[in-house]
Amino acid sequence: MKGGDNHLSRDKNNYATEFAQSLNSFWYDPLIVNNFLKNINVSSSEYSKDDIKKIIAHPQENEWALRKLSWYLYYTQLVYKRMVHYLSDILTFDWYPIPINVSEEDTKKSTFKKDYETMLDWFDKFDVKKEFSKALLKMCLEDAYFVYLRKDKGGIFLQEMPIDWCIIDGYGKFGYMYSFNLTYFQQMGSDINGFAPEFKTYYNNMFDMKKNNTYHKGLRSEKINGRWMCWQQISPDKGWVFKFHNHFIELVPPLMGIFLDFADIPESKELQRVKSALETYKLVLGAVPRNKDGKSGSKTDNFAIDPDTLAKFMQLAQSNLPKGVDIKALPLENFEMFSFDTASEIKSDPVGRAINNIFAQAGIDKNIFNTSNPNVAVMALSKLVDGEFVKRIYSQFADFCMYHVNRLTRKYKFKIVFEGTIFDREDRKKHVLELAQNGVITPQVAAAEGMSIKDLMAGMELMRWLGFVDKLTPIKTSYTMSNKDSGGRPAKDVDDLTDSGVITRTAGSNIEKE
Repeated sequence: MKGGDNHLSRDKNNYATEFAQSLNSFWYDPLIVNNFLKNINVSSSEYSKDDIKKIIAHPQENEWALRKLSWYLYYTQLVYKRMVHYLSDILTFDWYPIPINVSEEDTKKSTFKKDYETMLDWFDKFDVKKEFSKALLKMCLEDAYFVYLRKDKGGIFLQEMPIDWCIIDGYGKFGYMYSFNLTYFQQMGSDINGFAPEFKTYYNNMFDMKKNNTYHKGLRSEKINGRWMCWQQISPDKGWVFKFHNHFIELVPPLMGIFLDFADIPESKELQRVKSALETYKLVLGAVPRNKDGKSGSKTDNFAIDPDTLAKFMQLAQSNLPKGVDIKALPLENFEMFSFDTASEIKSDPVGRAINNIFAQAGIDKNIFNTSNPNVAVMALSKLVDGEFVKRIYSQFADFCMYHVNRLTRKYKFKIVFEGTIFDREDRKKHVLELAQNGVITPQVAAAEGMSIKDLMAGMELMRWLGFVDKLTPIKTSYTMSNKDSGGRPAKDVDDLTDSGVITRTAGSNIEKE
């Protein structure tokens, strides 16, 4: 009897899930599921200029519309797409660990070695460059990236959660926390099997709570408009919110400030089209002669040519004119040929002005996206500022890694440091080599090469096993080379050159000089 009660209890627990699945008989149609997955976090919509003004005037009330507008610009405006990828691709996610509660004697203990290997094992399973690059791209598009930590076949990855069904409702030591609306699984095409197994428990608890008013840990019920909307609080052990603007809770796309400037692009293109057409258009105006022998003053219709005859001549002349040239006759005098290709109008470029305004508003040097006549000094400064603008996000990724790594280690804890941009790799290499020459070896040696310490050590052991170390020939330096072998001072980096230096190197003017 007791076994039968347990069986009945299991049936009740699974009833809610099975009932929802029976309502959604098309769940397992791959076409429907594929279409549903496309719309999880990618939804775009076009808005008029007036609508955009209203949306950006009250961003906290229009988060959903701002996300749709951001995706629309990503799809339709290549400049916006390149800006988004430029910002999201700046960080290299090079990292290294630093023990924070270890003495010199502790490093000799087996317990430290085990904790150190536990930390490295977590990073072996979790591809930080891959997962965090995806996170940063979505952060540049939508501001927030809601994720759930998953384990699959020995690997660890971040599953993206539907942003429209997540809400930030807390703040802890490591950042924002969120809740997930479980009614998401009542939609046609949603598949609860695509989420972590515990979501089935969350979903069953929601129905149990509604029916029996039973409390379940982490489940919040809020009565809105007479309906029960159930939200599951996601523990930071699994759920995380990465946010570009981590200093306020509103979800505002980072590039929202240039949305209104992009609204001018269609109008500018149409103006450019009309302008180009006018530049090729010619207008010839002629005055119809009047009778000159009249002595009684002005008379009505006192023209020297009959209107019907004039019309025939006009038709004949128009038929022989090329396209874009028009001829007109007016009962006035002293007319000339007119064209619309004046020097000031030729120099006018409404689309170019609109694009320049976008770059100015974004604070990004347009020369980075255009190689014609670059200003090296300005570009170098712009890249430095852009790098610092995005590097502040590293702290969020470091907090995520430290939280999960230090939950696994028994005694010793580690600080995880992220560093590096696509602009400073050579500088970082020079820095660690200078330290090494002075006897200072830091974990940054591996990070400067874009490798983990474990990968660097494994690579060095492989080269030693293959015998490459014994076969290497010492590299000549300025200290070991004779005057005859010396070829002058080393070439400067491109970032250190002046504008004239860039032109000289590009032209190859110094190649043949000795």
